[in-house]
Amino acid sequence: MDALAKEIAHSSKKTNWIKNNFDVFLKDINNCRLPIFDNLQRKYNFFGEVLEVGAGSCWLSALISKTPGVRKIYALDISRDLLETIGADIICRLNGNKEKIEFINADFNNLPFENNKFNIAVCDASLHHAQNSSILLKEISRILKAGGFLIAIREPIKPLIYWRKFGKSEIAKGATENIYSKREWKRYFKEAGLSLNIVEDFSQNDFKTSVFRLFLFRFLNGILFSRYHFFAKKCNS
Repeated sequence: MDALAKEIAHSSKKTNWIKNNFDVFLKDINNCRLPIFDNLQRKYNFFGEVLEVGAGSCWLSALISKTPGVRKIYALDISRDLLETIGADIICRLNGNKEKIEFINADFNNLPFENNKFNIAVCDASLHHAQNSSILLKEISRILKAGGFLIAIREPIKPLIYWRKFGKSEIAKGATENIYSKREWKRYFKEAGLSLNIVEDFSQNDFKTSVFRLFLFRFLNGILFSRYHFFAKKCNS
């Protein structure tokens, strides 16, 4: 089975898990992910046409759709079932503006859009699932307008002290899992023509993050663990 077929199969398993554990999944969105978006809204202006790469459950698209300055959001994912069942349900539950959201069933390694189309691209824990993250970032850069930007949240960054196999259980299920150091991420973004700012982020409202938020532990960010998001702007050319 090739890599793309494995990703489709894994997405199907993920969709079935969410269907069978929907209350648990929805609780995680409300308690852990919504605070992240609230923090993003305070820092960044969402406007124009937006692409969510690897949209999955579409929780991020749902929230962005409620922003007055956003005209349209394209929620792209490799799993049509995940978009049209879980995604559609989450959009309704989060009171998203479904008239602004269009589902795109496609592989994010080859984005089906013309150059310089989008003002903003967003993704939630998606970049590290690419077979080649450098190629994916170049694709995102290609479809962004000059001065457009990418916000990527909940991406793993390899800390300085790292001792375990990343994503072992998910890899066994067929997922593509990668973890890169800050230096590697910076190189990939630079090669894509994206000016990267790695921003510290402790807004996620779970127990582990609340502990790390304390001063005694926060200085270990980047050494033993990582709590960041990526903000990258397309260089004018």
